[in-house]
Amino acid sequence: MSIWKKRAHKVLLKAFISLSMFLVCTGSATAQNFFLPVDNLSILRMERGGIPAQKGVHFGYKPVFQQFANVSKIDGLGPDTTTYYYKLTEKIFSQHLIELRKPGLKLDADLIFDFAYGQELISSQEEQSNLYTNTRGFSVSAQIGERVFIHTDFRENQARFSDYINRFVDSLEVIPGSGRVKEFKGDAYDYSMANGYVGVKAADWLSFNFGHGKQFVGHGYRSILLSDNAFNYPYAGYILSFGEGKFQYRYTLGLMQNLARLPAGDTPESIFKRKYSNQNYLSYKPIKNLEIGLFESIIWKNYDDTTGTEPFNVNALNPIPLLNSAIFGLNDAKANALVGFNMAWQPFNVLRLYGQLMLDDLDTERYGYQFGAKYYKLFNRVDLLAEYNSVEPGSYASSNALQGYTNHNQPLAHPLGAGFNEVLGEVTYYHKRILISAKYSYSQYADSLRDLLVSDLTELAYTKQNVSFQDVTAAYVFNPRTNFQVYARFTNRIERGENYSFHDQFWYIGLRTNLRNVYTDF
Repeated sequence: MSIWKKRAHKVLLKAFISLSMFLVCTGSATAQNFFLPVDNLSILRMERGGIPAQKGVHFGYKPVFQQFANVSKIDGLGPDTTTYYYKLTEKIFSQHLIELRKPGLKLDADLIFDFAYGQELISSQEEQSNLYTNTRGFSVSAQIGERVFIHTDFRENQARFSDYINRFVDSLEVIPGSGRVKEFKGDAYDYSMANGYVGVKAADWLSFNFGHGKQFVGHGYRSILLSDNAFNYPYAGYILSFGEGKFQYRYTLGLMQNLARLPAGDTPESIFKRKYSNQNYLSYKPIKNLEIGLFESIIWKNYDDTTGTEPFNVNALNPIPLLNSAIFGLNDAKANALVGFNMAWQPFNVLRLYGQLMLDDLDTERYGYQFGAKYYKLFNRVDLLAEYNSVEPGSYASSNALQGYTNHNQPLAHPLGAGFNEVLGEVTYYHKRILISAKYSYSQYADSLRDLLVSDLTELAYTKQNVSFQDVTAAYVFNPRTNFQVYARFTNRIERGENYSFHDQFWYIGLRTNLRNVYTDF
């Protein structure tokens, strides 16, 4: 683990201990969060409850600013009116583990865990392995007064994965959705993740936030603009709301890095070569059920192999969408820019149509698009999703390898990187805390994940492949407030290339609090 990560973990741990001691010393409704949760199950509940179609709620950039959302009727976010007769059953089925309420201060705290065991049924290796996940951590959210919000969580993990995940880790040196790893007992991995933010509501129309986390631009399951696929990164931003809630502007400045180290210095382990990004997102809701977004993202280099560390480029602070792209163009060595269009229309309460357009460089036909549909509450308990994604080869890459659209070697948009066509569908049954999800995806793609990490774009060589992926998960959600659930999962994946074929099939059973998205369906 690098020095900066160790320091970050120490700071988070000290902050958590200090805050906990303060609250214990001062004594003991749910604390309002600055942002709404971003895990897929919570998103489904909010979409079922009509949150995206509420006035002033801009759902295209996640995490969603909670200030204007009415979540009182949303399971897990609003009050639970069910009667529980014991403190223990209240904690298991309805409440956070710790809920403290004082004048001017509200706090919720929970344990995070995922204890799972599984078995490979089919593997490309000679022997099938036992699989497991062992995750432990904590989550704390606090509201100080009416304008300051704090959240932090931390996870420590050990896991043994199926063979296709091992191939991913061997290739990119990271766990999907997480950071670097170290070996654990020879055939497993040890890794961790810290997340948190501070949000300040400066005025009804202006808010600030900074922390360590991810963002997601889109209304679908995937995003070809910006997703929560890659590892967390430090960021700072602000949110402007105007036009009686019809307009919202979000600016985010993020510090990212490649997994290539700086030249050796006085420290035993040199830090990684860093880069920074800025995202401008302007969304408009002319009517409650229609949202249109304009997106711009630029990766700026912070280090050059010939000149060393470079000064901060003040153009990254430009709040006007598309202005930097107009100044530098979409294929400039100083700025790896892309622009995009994001929209969603809900013609009926049960039907939501959405789509995206991504433009990286029209001269070399580097672009992508998405379209999809969601149908909610069929028979009052079934939800349907159908989505298509396509991105041309070479998209997101840069002539400077230090400016690829990645963080910790993982794409910042779609998990497949670029050069792919993907169709996916999902059927979800969710009723009275019983959750059953069946997912299918089929993708044809070029082996271009590493193209985002190289610089000579004229010599990219693609190997055509296709992947068929099926996954069925069944769970009972004990507590919607923490997504505490017992679950079982079955996965089948077939990958075929020109001269090879891999078949992975496995199952899991486990107990978890499912509070973040991890994409292994690629």
